[in-house]
Amino acid sequence: MARSAILLGAALALLVPAMAFAQEQDRIAVLSNFGTLESGEPFSIYGKIASLSDGASLVMQIYNPNGDLCQIQQLDPLPNGVFVTGIIPLDGRICGIVGLYEVKLFYGDYSDSTLFGLVPEPYSEGTDDQKVQLARELLLAHAQAIEAESGTLPDVSTRESDIAVLRESYVTLWVDHYDPDLLYEVDPVIRPAASSLLDSVSQLLLANEITFEMARSLDRSIYTAIFHNAIGEKAESINKMYDAYTSVQNLNPEKIAEKRPLTFQELEERLLHLMTKTGTILSSSVKEEVAYIFSRGIGPLHTDDLQRLIDMVGHGRFLDVISRNESQLYSLIRAEWELLRLELSGTSTVESLLKSQADLGRLYDAAILLRMLDDVREYAEPRDGDPGELANLILPEWTALKMQLERASSVQHILNAEQDVTQMVKVIEISSRISKSVEISRTVGLSSGITSGWQSMLDRVEAATTVDEILVIVSEFEDDITELREKRSPLDVLELQYTEMRQTAELQADYGNLQDINDALKVIAAAKDLRDSGASQARVDRIEVLLTWASEMAPAIQQELDSYGKSDHDARAGDILRRAKSLEDLIDLSVTAKRFLPNYLEFVDDMKSRLYDARNLVIAGELKQADSDVDRLFDEWHKVSEAYAEDPHGSEVGYSLDELRRIELRDKIAELETAIDNFGGEDFEEYEDGYVELEDEAQRLIEIANFVDAERKVTEMGDYLSEFLARDSPRIMYELTQEVDNGIWTISGATDKSAFDRRENIYVTVHHLNMTKHSELRFTDTRQGVFDTRWEAPTDPGLYVVELQFQDTSSTRLVHIEEDYDADFTESDLDMADLARDFGELESFIKEFGGPNADHGRIDSARNGTATALIERDPAMTKAGLDELKAAIERYLPVRSREAVIEASFDGLSLALTGAVQKGLIFSEDLFVDIYDQRGERVMEVALKDDSFGAFEASVPTVLQSGLYVAELEYHDIKVSDFFNVE
Repeated sequence: MARSAILLGAALALLVPAMAFAQEQDRIAVLSNFGTLESGEPFSIYGKIASLSDGASLVMQIYNPNGDLCQIQQLDPLPNGVFVTGIIPLDGRICGIVGLYEVKLFYGDYSDSTLFGLVPEPYSEGTDDQKVQLARELLLAHAQAIEAESGTLPDVSTRESDIAVLRESYVTLWVDHYDPDLLYEVDPVIRPAASSLLDSVSQLLLANEITFEMARSLDRSIYTAIFHNAIGEKAESINKMYDAYTSVQNLNPEKIAEKRPLTFQELEERLLHLMTKTGTILSSSVKEEVAYIFSRGIGPLHTDDLQRLIDMVGHGRFLDVISRNESQLYSLIRAEWELLRLELSGTSTVESLLKSQADLGRLYDAAILLRMLDDVREYAEPRDGDPGELANLILPEWTALKMQLERASSVQHILNAEQDVTQMVKVIEISSRISKSVEISRTVGLSSGITSGWQSMLDRVEAATTVDEILVIVSEFEDDITELREKRSPLDVLELQYTEMRQTAELQADYGNLQDINDALKVIAAAKDLRDSGASQARVDRIEVLLTWASEMAPAIQQELDSYGKSDHDARAGDILRRAKSLEDLIDLSVTAKRFLPNYLEFVDDMKSRLYDARNLVIAGELKQADSDVDRLFDEWHKVSEAYAEDPHGSEVGYSLDELRRIELRDKIAELETAIDNFGGEDFEEYEDGYVELEDEAQRLIEIANFVDAERKVTEMGDYLSEFLARDSPRIMYELTQEVDNGIWTISGATDKSAFDRRENIYVTVHHLNMTKHSELRFTDTRQGVFDTRWEAPTDPGLYVVELQFQDTSSTRLVHIEEDYDADFTESDLDMADLARDFGELESFIKEFGGPNADHGRIDSARNGTATALIERDPAMTKAGLDELKAAIERYLPVRSREAVIEASFDGLSLALTGAVQKGLIFSEDLFVDIYDQRGERVMEVALKDDSFGAFEASVPTVLQSGLYVAELEYHDIKVSDFFNVE
């Protein structure tokens, strides 16, 4: 029963009407397709928690227009995060007040809220005749939908007038002709919940946690809920859907027993929630007693009793679900549970209720035992009629046990069969465990003496004549697994060994062994995760087999890496040299046709020069680097050749990989300029200088080939425009968020309405920067002017303009979807970016502290030489240029004066400051020296005193990062400085 993983997302994104979602961005998503509800109309809330937290529960609160608490429910989401509330009636003196209601959801530290309105018109489900007509139309429409999907029209009768018969026909159609696409025909109000629950049931079935009969029963309950909703019986629909939800939630009773003890706060919340529920074993008198305990604040005195009460209610809910199984084996459970349930619900005190805990526990344990037996029945009596040899072995004992249980006269008879059931389960498990372990050991070629006997062990299982023989084999196999664990290397030792081998294999470009090494490291990582996770025994078996393989493989891999010799080197080197020669031939062939294109010969010469460098790396034995360089050269050749072919004269300086990046970035800046021309106005004028400053910096970075920072600066420009280029309207207040991963955008806010008697249209249009339309959406607000909707919108990186129109006013927002550039940069690119940042900091440093000599010829010469080296992407020349520039700064930029002088130096441990000031009076003065780094940031202030003649000297212990520094002394109205470099 496969379920489409895309179904729920598509349904939520495309087919839910406006005002459909209110979402906490981090955790809670809730489907709140309420609109305005009528008095007495039942409804439910469906949603999903994005990331579950251990021990956390979801609390839903509904407040009426007066701020009074109308409804509270506490829910435990399913493992996939889905939750469905029980029925929420809107009537009475608290929950029947006309007006605006607020729904609040709390999960851990996260919360969300949404609104709905209640109108005074009474709710009506319709007459019986109307329901019959709707049911007939529903049945016919579903049959036609099946025909459209499968090409065959099911044989159904729409002449029936009995609702029960029509319902059974509809549910049977779903069961016999299920197709996920048919869910698109279901009412969007109930579709997401139905789809999620069907998917949960399917996962439980595939994981062998429930039987096929139980899965079929749950599916039928969900289809029944769809039917009742379609004919207007909302209360019955919600009850059926909630029953399915609680059933799925409680289908793993073993986990209920393993839960940690609840804190008192959790006990209080859980009991308060249970007290609002109908159909539990708590009588009204017991609920009143619990309420009294909490109202008096004496709950801590009753913690044990309250915990037991919670356990009893949980066991009772499970028995409600399990007793629906129609198998004859469950007949005794059903009969005794009905009697006990009647007795429990009639108790008048907590004390009297708790006296029956042992009886309830015995029923609960028996029900769990029968659930285990369901797995044995599926194995011994498969639906395809072919039980297999091992199943035939246990079939006689299974048949005898089944007959014994069917004739049982008490629950104790079922409990007495626990050992027999456990033995049968072990027989089934051991066959699967051994056969899977044998399969894995053969696949990986494991040669361990221990594992070599597993095939014969499996043969013995299949040839066994009694269950006792198989139980002996179970013990032998578990001993083998324990021995494997004891003999292999510890996980941490294995991980270190394989990590070291991976480094060696990468250096030698040994891709064959590298694959095995990476596989082994994945196995080790999985084993470390399993160490504390309490995984199933079958999974532990498989991991142990794989770890044994990794332990045995390690010496062989290490030996191959150690034996790496001249023949291997020559083979890999020859492959690299042949690829380099092939690229060189392509380059030579292209010169004839393209020699007169701008700078094409320069591009060719540069490519050949780098090919020579790659060959020199081969000679030096650096095969990994040479291999990588040749690959990059091939990639660059294809990109640049394509650019010359598409537009031969498109660039005056010709094409190169750097020039292509410059063109791309300048095009992006031009697009941003287009956005300003098309959407800018008077409101943007005050921010224009800030944008120009960002653009100037981006152009400078592009010019010196610092593409790492240039692309980030362009992203910053897009963010700047998205913040300041918007045009707001005083009549529209809204927020716009986007989920880039799944392409869903959310818009929520409110409109300023003059009349609250109707819903009005709101239009959203998404534009590209050139004013072309990307997409549009129309939805409506509520009568109070509130709106909240989601739709599919752009996911490609770029800047988009979102225009919202309401009546005669509009408002625009710019949304910037950022591009992830980092993955495109090589280590060389990042190194050059670091050098470019040093150069940029030095330029700013010169401008800030250069004084009258900032334009000195030697400084200009060093600056220009460094810029040229950056443009040519030559790291050695760039470093030399930076060193020359720093030396020129230290020599020519210090500011001296006849009235004051300062000298600064750093020896790695302390900063030495010496100098003198010219004094008019002979007395000592306080002096202050500021130290700035090459980013222009003041890193320290040194306070010192001169002597009576104006001389000063100080040594300050400190730690300074590498770079250029300036020491500034301001004396009266004179400022002097000295520069020093820290290596």
